[in-house]
Amino acid sequence: AEMRADAARPGPAETADLRAALDEGAAVLDEATGWLMDTARDQGVETAAAGAAPCLEAFGTVAGGWLMARAGARAVEALDSADGDSGFYEAKLRTARYYAAAVMPRAAGLKRAAAGAAAALDGLDEAQI
Repeated sequence: AEMRADAARPGPAETADLRAALDEGAAVLDEATGWLMDTARDQGVETAAAGAAPCLEAFGTVAGGWLMARAGARAVEALDSADGDSGFYEAKLRTARYYAAAVMPRAAGLKRAAAGAAAALDGLDEAQI
């Protein structure tokens, strides 16, 4: 809920890309969580567990993006107020943008990997794994 609130909160134009990436990442987490819960209910905990690791990795990826988006917003505030080392804050903003562009999109692939892992192991018994 806090991720969604941060993504929806109005902010400087310089961080619109960070908020958009965060919103997309939060949507992926909602879908991954729904898949995990539905799979556990409908197909069993063992099937859901086969896809749990990619779901956890997606969560870590998006949580990192949330923190980077917050850092980017703080960097813009510091740059606007000329408070501190502008080189440091410029670098902070650029690394936040890098994370949003290059790392956050991986969460969607991890969500797909969770379903693929579960499907690949479906029907195997414990001794076969």
